[in-house]
Amino acid sequence: MERSGLPPLLRLLHQHFLARDPQRFHSPQRQKLDDATRQLLSSIQDTHAGLRVIGQPVNITVNGKPAKNVELLGNSSIRENGEPIPERLRLLALRGKGNLIVYRIFIAPDVHIDALTPTFDQLTRTFILRE
Repeated sequence: MERSGLPPLLRLLHQHFLARDPQRFHSPQRQKLDDATRQLLSSIQDTHAGLRVIGQPVNITVNGKPAKNVELLGNSSIRENGEPIPERLRLLALRGKGNLIVYRIFIAPDVHIDALTPTFDQLTRTFILRE
């Protein structure tokens, strides 16, 4: 299926969720979650210019597993008055089976982030990784 007609952010998500080399986030040795999250963030930022981390990664627990929560700010492919609108991304990363790092990205226009934060928090709290 051709992906070139997708907006840039959807192409980015397609790359990371569907088309990424699965070895990219595996390590020959078991990486610390901090290091794996930094590597993942770097890869995402390399493919989406202008995306920047806001603050520091936060240690959380998701369904009993250690996880990282990182917020990013960038420009959407959606335009308003000819200008891209700012959007907020929340990256949730946790260790899967073996050396796999599983992650989810929640995206919202920056102006709506306060209203959507409770929804993102609920999705994070109820996330179950079946191994």
